[in-house]
Amino acid sequence: MIQKNSVGTIDAKPGCWSFLMGGIVACTLDLSSISLKARKRAVTIHAANNQGVRHEGASLTIEQVSKDFLLGSSIAYTFIGKAPNQDWFLERFNAAVFEDEIQWYTTEPKRGQLKYTLADQLQEFVCRNQITVRGHNILWEDPKYTPACVQNLTDTELKSAVNSRIQSLMSKYKDEFIHWDVKNELFHFDFYEQRLGQNATLEFYRTMRQQDPLSTLFLNEFKVVESCDSMSTADKYISKLRELKEDGMSVNGIGLEGHFGVPNRPRIRATLDKLATLGLPICLTEVDISDTFSKETQRVTTRQMESSNLSSKLENFPKSDDMVDGTSPRLSDGIFLQL
Repeated sequence: MIQKNSVGTIDAKPGCWSFLMGGIVACTLDLSSISLKARKRAVTIHAANNQGVRHEGASLTIEQVSKDFLLGSSIAYTFIGKAPNQDWFLERFNAAVFEDEIQWYTTEPKRGQLKYTLADQLQEFVCRNQITVRGHNILWEDPKYTPACVQNLTDTELKSAVNSRIQSLMSKYKDEFIHWDVKNELFHFDFYEQRLGQNATLEFYRTMRQQDPLSTLFLNEFKVVESCDSMSTADKYISKLRELKEDGMSVNGIGLEGHFGVPNRPRIRATLDKLATLGLPICLTEVDISDTFSKETQRVTTRQMESSNLSSKLENFPKSDDMVDGTSPRLSDGIFLQL
């Protein structure tokens, strides 16, 4: 806790009492430096004079000026130059992910022809507004989203192309993105492992770690937290991360897409609790409620999630009746948040 004219500091820690020796005389405090590791805790503040006598009936106003967890949304090239959409985004989010603008099929539609114009324009916007950015994604195992010019390469050429893809992205955005989804949907598809062998994933993460030692490298997957899918259970996710670690490469972030129908809150909590035993950061990377439901059902379902144990994360989750220029705010892969 810091006073405008600082008289001392204290680290507030969960599970114990913290006391600023000497007391505080002034009545205006700046609490922006307080960081509670546990996000849900009761806090008691006593107002007293310099003799320790409490000020009965003292009023207190608290304003949250920033979030210490990521709450973000995807943004796309259609976002560029549209002030109402940008204002809507900035009012709600402190982080972003580019929808398609750094996908391989966008940055290299033809072999050797690199195009980063749209991504650069989005990057200029997020930098100007101090928005944190996730990198999604480097390699997508689903062949449907792998450029045709890459699919037709020989295995040797494909390995070279992958390394060039990683180096190209790093030359542009190293130190700009705090997270990278290195492999996307590995449990449901295996284009690269089929072509380059079972160690391909390990080698890709090693290359990324060499290129950007400070970033958090994620494995991103769907139907881990949304449903009981035998291909992508929490146990299989944990086993894959342990397998990579045993081979000397630590993936240090858990990416869960979160494409929900009607969310099963007990299952969500149980899955998150199991994954949390790894001690790694967990991101719900693409949260949305299926648009096959009516807007009313989407709204009710979102509010049900708000009332669950995720409520502290979803307090600014846009309601389905929020509109910008007459269109839904759901931007492709929706909301993401770091737990």
